[in-house]
Amino acid sequence: MSVSERRLVIPTQPRHFGANEKTNFLMWVRQMLDPSDKQPPSSPPPPPHLLDEFYYLRIGPENVGPVKGFTVKSMIESKSVDAATYIAKVGESQWIPLGAMPLFSALFNSPRDATGTGIRYAGFWVRAGAYLIDGVVIYIAAFLISFIIVFVRALLTGSIGDTGFASLIGFLVAISYYIYFGSGRWLATPGKRALGIYIVRTDGAPISGRLALGRYLSYVLSGLPLGLGFLMVGWSNEKKALHDMICGTRVVYGKL
Repeated sequence: MSVSERRLVIPTQPRHFGANEKTNFLMWVRQMLDPSDKQPPSSPPPPPHLLDEFYYLRIGPENVGPVKGFTVKSMIESKSVDAATYIAKVGESQWIPLGAMPLFSALFNSPRDATGTGIRYAGFWVRAGAYLIDGVVIYIAAFLISFIIVFVRALLTGSIGDTGFASLIGFLVAISYYIYFGSGRWLATPGKRALGIYIVRTDGAPISGRLALGRYLSYVLSGLPLGLGFLMVGWSNEKKALHDMICGTRVVYGKL
């Protein structure tokens, strides 16, 4: 067959376009008809705002939550919580003070302490003042209880009997006082409450009745020798007394 006699061969099966080819062709036609009609490249959704995350707050003896970060922000602004309040993100096990979390620390107007955590540890003189107030309250309570017991005994027996039990009553009143108030809703004795300080564990958890008992009994060690364990508040890190070191507690500013 010569060149002039060659025929055009037409395929018997039509070509089928794939899905991608059809899509590309339609986009090409659309851009030819309207060059301004361009589809923006797909992008991943923006990450959630940090205040949309959920957190737990440790307020007194209870854990509150989960609450959103926006709720925590509102609680800080309304002074429902302070920089010493402990917080943990949902799904994490570490509790840290609100004042130590960068997301919330800037919301506090109070000056930060030397540690940079926003927690203000109670110093020697404010703790001594609270101890003096508590001592007066305990003395009055022990005196009244002793007087009532002596008075009732005198009415029943005609004799006041041995008055040596007054020391025992004073001890029982004191130990009950520190356990009840120290592990109660305030986490503070009336003296500490009056001066705006309270007791927490080093992890921010409230102290239990057993720990409050151990802390009170540890006062004996802090008083030996010459009250050196109490004076340690003046120079120790985080203003710890000896009984704080023994029991793993701290005294901080704030009210619950």
